[in-house]
Amino acid sequence: MKKIWLVFACALAAVILIAVAGCGGSTTTTRTSPSVTQPKGSTQSTSPAGTAQANTVTIKNLAFNPGALTIKVGDTVSWMNNDSMAHTVSSTGFDSGVLQPGSEFKHTFTAAGTFDYHCTIHPSMTGTIVVR
Repeated sequence: MKKIWLVFACALAAVILIAVAGCGGSTTTTRTSPSVTQPKGSTQSTSPAGTAQANTVTIKNLAFNPGALTIKVGDTVSWMNNDSMAHTVSSTGFDSGVLQPGSEFKHTFTAAGTFDYHCTIHPSMTGTIVVR
């Protein structure tokens, strides 16, 4: 019986080590094949017509702030992890990987649409980027 528990404990430890090893550092991407969904909720406009502008979403207290952001095609959004724990910024068309506290992820939106994203570590954390 003790041997079965020892084998189980070793297998569990191996699974945990593999999962932790898969949570690598942060990356920056400019992929151009995002998933588009229908608009929802309110948005905040931050970019004047016809100009590309960087926009920042702050990650703090288990939330993306602002939760919804409206930008223009060609704008870059930066997500700054100002929280005390790791997070991700994940969507079908882009993924930050694990962002440690103090890390930044940037993505340039090259197509119009509504892009819902979330933190894979904390699924209740969600946000939306509307690109016009």
